Amino acid sequence: PVGDDGWERELVHFLSEAVTDAVNYDELAMIEMAGVCLAQVHLERNDREAARTVLVDLLERARAFQVRGPMQEAVLMLARIEMDLGHHDDAERRLRALRFDPRPTSDRARLIIGTIAASRQEPWCENILDECVSNLTEPADRCEALLLLAERKLLRDQHNKAEAMFDQALQIARAANLSLLQARATLGVGDVQRSRGMLAEAAETYQSARKLAGEDTELLQRVLIRRGDLFRSQGNLDRAREDYQRA
Repeated sequence: PVGDDGWERELVHFLSEAVTDAVNYDELAMIEMAGVCLAQVHLERNDREAARTVLVDLLERARAFQVRGPMQEAVLMLARIEMDLGHHDDAERRLRALRFDPRPTSDRARLIIGTIAASRQEPWCENILDECVSNLTEPADRCEALLLLAERKLLRDQHNKAEAMFDQALQIARAANLSLLQARATLGVGDVQRSRGMLAEAAETYQSARKLAGEDTELLQRVLIRRGDLFRSQGNLDRAREDYQRA
């Protein structure tokens, strides 16, 4: 399990003590996966800075190895972490080397670029996200592209398109048993309902999203703030205050 202390100790020991060089591509792949796994341990604790440090150090050390490679998984994970931390320029710089790689690596890189563009409200982000929806086959990646595209449609009050995309993402997440993506898709459905004035339905949908969010603090916070906004718009200030304080 990613939260196991013994696993973390072994990964730290391996990377800091056992790894001195990579003399073939199998060794390089093993070193990369150890770095990715250690970063995942830190991400499980929501410590993005520590995860970023692990991956940056790994990529720097790899420059001195006898055998070098693109370390695509490490670069993709690092770019996503830097995106979440707001280091968008650093993330985009790292992704440039992967944009023309064979699929699905290039599509996964484009998804992160599209996510950054969406956060900046760039109008061309929808073209990238459309490509990602069409080309990505991994359920989690395709689901994320659909969610981002649906959010863009909702911003422009294209309720039918937004709802259809949120529903499609929800079906994919359910089939793949991805509970957090189910929660995000359910939250999106609630946003559509609230935007349409269907406040009672939205309240029920937000409650479903809250259950699906489980113990994920960031997602739970988003749900509580949305529901607080809903209660405030209904004049139910006590319940709104309760959700805001919980968030």
